[in-house]
Amino acid sequence: MGKAKQDAELGVETVLKAWPPSLPLPRSGRRAAPEDPRLVEERCVTPITKDEIALLEEAERQIAVQAQSEEYKFDSNEAMLEAINCQKAQMT
Repeated sequence: MGKAKQDAELGVETVLKAWPPSLPLPRSGRRAAPEDPRLVEERCVTPITKDEIALLEEAERQIAVQAQSEEYKFDSNEAMLEAINCQKAQMT
């Protein structure tokens, strides 16, 4: 199984574990309701933006170049968050 698929499945499992029992589960193919981002913010410790994903990808690219490797992927959420924060710090 590919890494992206594993990440997606882990993400879905994590969201479903945190999903409040009082809310109905979203139907497959349904567009996100305006309330959904608020729920993610309330339930997740650290939501990640599209811009932060780009910072993470750049950090991974830099490490791969330094290691003379084709690609690099962080092995934990904490490491990814730290990399994003380091990238942000370099921008200021």
